[in-house]
Amino acid sequence: MELLKKILTKQESIVPAVLNASIQFAQGSHDHFSLSQTILNAVDEDSKQYHSDDDKLHSWSNRVIEHYCEPARAYHTLTHILSMMWFYITNYEHTGLSEDSLNDYAAVHFCIFHDIIYDPKATGGANETLSKDVFEEFLQDLGLDQVETLKQTHEFISDSIVDTIKHQKHDCEDQLSTLNGFLLDCDLSVLSYEFESEDEAAEPNLYMSYARNIRKEYIHIDYDTYCEARAGVMKKFLAKEFIYFTPKIIETCEQIARENIEKEIKILEEKVI
Repeated sequence: MELLKKILTKQESIVPAVLNASIQFAQGSHDHFSLSQTILNAVDEDSKQYHSDDDKLHSWSNRVIEHYCEPARAYHTLTHILSMMWFYITNYEHTGLSEDSLNDYAAVHFCIFHDIIYDPKATGGANETLSKDVFEEFLQDLGLDQVETLKQTHEFISDSIVDTIKHQKHDCEDQLSTLNGFLLDCDLSVLSYEFESEDEAAEPNLYMSYARNIRKEYIHIDYDTYCEARAGVMKKFLAKEFIYFTPKIIETCEQIARENIEKEIKILEEKVI
């Protein structure tokens, strides 16, 4: 957890580093890409090795940071996407998937682009659909949509971004289906955080920090209406047979997530959030 805290203090340098490193791999400058190694190098002040002179890539790195630092965001920030990456690299071994640069490449772009468009007032999956469109614009702008060996991976990433509307997997072959479920698990990993703590240093890695930040994003909705609507959303998670897809994640996180959600619903129903 100490390493994660260190990562979060350097998020505006780490996010461009992992994006640049993944693109260098996609463009053939490197034959291997490791998300965990890239993050560790960036934390150790070695992010310069991932510097790119490509003005378009530099512009996109700035655009990503600008989106995730928008004033309307409280939870859907750089902290969220880096926490997802952390969950990915610390739990990947439990998926049964072999080490694969393409999987790490897919994870980076899923994490970065799945919430790049986030308007709390949007409805009907508009944010996720527009986020997919921005990802595809990114590919076109950098010419990556023409890389034949990555076309299946790019389609998988686009589909996975849209999957976050209902957090349901799309149809794909077995190995990709496993990765698809794991990426969705990464997005919902916050549900299994420690619920609350008297230790201020535990922020923001607490469930109630997440819950309060979601409320901040929906501050335009009156309190009573928010509590009722949010409780309804969280009850839908409890109605699922499983919140998570990865067997090991179900084993270690499912019960904690359900208990956290039940506690939040109680707080919402009592209107004391």
